[in-house]
Amino acid sequence: MRSTVGSAETPTITGTFKVIGKGSYFTVPDHEEWICKYYTQFYQNYLIHSVVYDVNDKLVDGRLGKKLSHGCVRVALENAKYIYDNVPLGSTVYLN
Repeated sequence: MRSTVGSAETPTITGTFKVIGKGSYFTVPDHEEWICKYYTQFYQNYLIHSVVYDVNDKLVDGRLGKKLSHGCVRVALENAKYIYDNVPLGSTVYLN
């Protein structure tokens, strides 16, 4: 799966974690008109989630393979939904 990870200023943490939460979407704190879908939480506010959409379901930022998030792991919508649907709470998440 191609992904986008944290920027140099807000890097994605590395290590071994457990899935501790899930949700269908959340609004982006500094851009309340933006949403990310199908999140899987693995540590504090660190999530695996879809690329960024607006509240009208229009793609805002679909870039993958970059270092530009606030620390979360962004994946394509279909991959975020797959993880959300198939990786149960308590599963191990390894980030390197």
